[in-house]
Amino acid sequence: MRADDSNGYFITEGDWNTGKVLVCTGDWNNYMGEVMQNKEIYYLRLSGAAGWKDNNINFLSTLQFLRGIEIYFSFSTLIDLTPLYSLENLEFLGIDDFAKGEIDFAKLTKLKTCLISWSSKYKNFNNQTELKHLVINKYPYENLKEISEMMKLEYLDITSSKLLTLDGIEALETLNVLKLYRCSNLRRLTGIEYLPNLKELEVDTCNKLHSVEEIHKMNSLVKILLENNKGLRNLGWKK
Repeated sequence: MRADDSNGYFITEGDWNTGKVLVCTGDWNNYMGEVMQNKEIYYLRLSGAAGWKDNNINFLSTLQFLRGIEIYFSFSTLIDLTPLYSLENLEFLGIDDFAKGEIDFAKLTKLKTCLISWSSKYKNFNNQTELKHLVINKYPYENLKEISEMMKLEYLDITSSKLLTLDGIEALETLNVLKLYRCSNLRRLTGIEYLPNLKELEVDTCNKLHSVEEIHKMNSLVKILLENNKGLRNLGWKK
């Protein structure tokens, strides 16, 4: 659904079962907040690709009903992201690497879904122990111990040229979906065999991966997708 584009916004269905999302197509205007409240819309997307060009999000403090905010392709990288802290009910955060502002995740205590490109300006991300869904681009560590305390994670989608092993993943026992994309230095999947609830595994363009023998030790998987992994020559499926 798309509506009211001529008024500086349109309304569409969100991903992740969020319901309706208001997408700003120009500068923010306070009447848009009234529209959101009247239509019971709790999610906002600010995207340069859709026409949003402002670099000021101070208005977020007036939207205490918000449960989710996405900031993508920002016109300016110089965005002060601290107004995010004023959203006491924030459960959904999406932010890409166009915005270079600092975020202290210790001040975002209710997040359930997080879609981010990693930045060195992010602090205390490993404190997000309530997260259920995490999509992270440019993950900067060699293993998964940095997120091993996120023991409520059900969905993990990770892109990383730094990741060498999945050490730490065994702590994520509630994980249902694991997606590994462009993890160019990952060689093995050791650790996934300890995930009793893993149902879906996708591994794409992990070119140094040479073995997936751990899959044979798992009974929970119902979907396996292995694509474009150039180093994976022999799947070794048991007859």
